[in-house]
Amino acid sequence: MSIDVSYFKGLLLAKKKEIEHTLKNIKELSSSKSEIELIGELSSSDDHLAEYASIVYEHENTLTVENILKDILGQIELALKRIDNGTYGICEICKKPIGEERLKAIPYATMCVRCKSVKEKSVRK
Repeated sequence: MSIDVSYFKGLLLAKKKEIEHTLKNIKELSSSKSEIELIGELSSSDDHLAEYASIVYEHENTLTVENILKDILGQIELALKRIDNGTYGICEICKKPIGEERLKAIPYATMCVRCKSVKEKSVRK
């Protein structure tokens, strides 16, 4: 069974573009008002502690999402390199083909379902 590498390259490039667009939007939103400006506005508010906590919470969530997206972007870049060097779709553990359905769900996957499952079970122990 051989996979259509050009299909997956297109999928990866589309996902990369989508993530880069989302990261750009996150940066634009977060730079529109700095935390210091927001905290300054809250100093005159009776509920400033609750609002401050809300701002901090939202900021931390944004950073978490941003970090996850950057991580996925890195994985996509590595998947594109694997396409270029001919190792895309091969499990890094058992060296067998990664199932096409798995690659459709997670085109930057580096392990087949079986090896990923074994790895996750060992991490949980």
